Amino acid sequence: MPGIVDTAARGAVRPKAGGVAKPSLEVEINQHFTSKAYTSGSHVSGHVVVKSPRDLSYDAFNILFTGTVATRLDFVQSYTTNSVRTFLKLRMPIDNEHLPEDRVFLAGKTYNIPFHFVIPHQLIITSCNHGCENPAVKDQHLYLPPTIGYWEADDQAPDMTHIEYAIKAQAVSRSAPGSETKYSVVEGKKIIKVLPALPEEAPLDIKMSDERYCMSKTKTLRKNLFAGKLGELKVTGRQPKAVMLSSNGLSASETTARINLEFEPTVADGVPPKINSVAGKIITTTFFGSTPQDKLPNFGPKDSYAMNQLLTYDGTHNLFTTRPEKVSWAQSRIPLLRKDSGYSTVGSTDEDEMTASDEEAQSSSRVKEKKKKSPGSGVKHCAAIDLPIKIPVSNKRIFLPTFHNCLISRTYVLQLTLSVGPSNTTFSLNVPLQIGVEQRFDPRDDDELPSFESAMAQVEGAGPDDYLRPRSTLQVPNNTNTIPMPRTGSILPGYDEIRRPSVPVA
Repeated sequence: MPGIVDTAARGAVRPKAGGVAKPSLEVEINQHFTSKAYTSGSHVSGHVVVKSPRDLSYDAFNILFTGTVATRLDFVQSYTTNSVRTFLKLRMPIDNEHLPEDRVFLAGKTYNIPFHFVIPHQLIITSCNHGCENPAVKDQHLYLPPTIGYWEADDQAPDMTHIEYAIKAQAVSRSAPGSETKYSVVEGKKIIKVLPALPEEAPLDIKMSDERYCMSKTKTLRKNLFAGKLGELKVTGRQPKAVMLSSNGLSASETTARINLEFEPTVADGVPPKINSVAGKIITTTFFGSTPQDKLPNFGPKDSYAMNQLLTYDGTHNLFTTRPEKVSWAQSRIPLLRKDSGYSTVGSTDEDEMTASDEEAQSSSRVKEKKKKSPGSGVKHCAAIDLPIKIPVSNKRIFLPTFHNCLISRTYVLQLTLSVGPSNTTFSLNVPLQIGVEQRFDPRDDDELPSFESAMAQVEGAGPDDYLRPRSTLQVPNNTNTIPMPRTGSILPGYDEIRRPSVPVA
């Protein structure tokens, strides 16, 4: 964040000549290094070192773990709009034995005050206290967002966006009477990087109004500009499985994008076109605004962003360019539509009064309608192309997970471009791509509650006896000929009760 200096990372600041030395609060984290990334469930522990050249009295001493999002909008209005929002604030309870009894840090004495935080898996519901279009938007806003603006590599976000996680230590004291400020605060902090666990979401429901995506395209193929039609090709994509980053962000899983092809030739013996090349690139989009968003910004028309003062920052990265060696086409017949018999059940009282011009116009319209409903060759060829997708992981550029915060969102689009046929007809699809973060499962001996993903990992490791163990010792009568009586209570029936009774055959 502009204007923020991490004094703990740079060490103590030497006082200027003739100046007065100030008290210092340094945050030291155990087993911490500059490029370390923490995730959901990570333990952040250490101690605060308090040094003061003079006696420092205080009324309250706080150690906080905070998460803050900040945006700046330039050139939107005649003035710059800044917005800062704190979405996470955890307070460490401090034992009195680690603090001086008289609430005075003595000059020349060093105090070590320990702290221990656990990064949560989700935010509390009051972190998103504005109105949302539907509950799904609020659920997205309650996920922890990743750090933005403090990575060593390029996180593909503008300088006007920052998401900061920090350990802060504060010594708060009341100011003297007549002072302009009510409290004076001596503060120190250490900024850390957080890559929270974000599970894979269900595929997006893309509609025609969602202009950022294009899932299907249909074009007519020709041998050249002046030649006749070879047929019609429909190219359809679908959202691939999410790319999952490791909890430290050093590796990423591979996924597969599938493109479905459907070719209808003009003549029955027409052959499918050749797929000359397929290129793929990933488009990174960062949405940010000065006011909380009530809907997901990647849906709907693009011109709706201007009304909400929502800016976008895009970046592209080429992934691959390949030539499919062999595409397996499967031929099938198109079911013909039922033709009109030409007879009408409506009375023909007015048909005798039709003029010659009316009959000519009606005949012409029937010919056009017949051509319009013509099934063509009656055959079609179908094929599918599977493309492996792997995002690069390096120390120069990083891909943050897909997330939606109240002020900032990050989404990805996988753009697939096909060159088809003798005239190199181009098809471009914009398919949504999600990037998530794997949940790190570390079984512990303490009483900490596990996350949902960690609990599911324990369930998957359970043996078959855990599932087959009976829950009740009640004996169910084994009489298949007994017809179950209708229930009047609110308890759901068992499987044996709803099973159809066997009827003996004479």
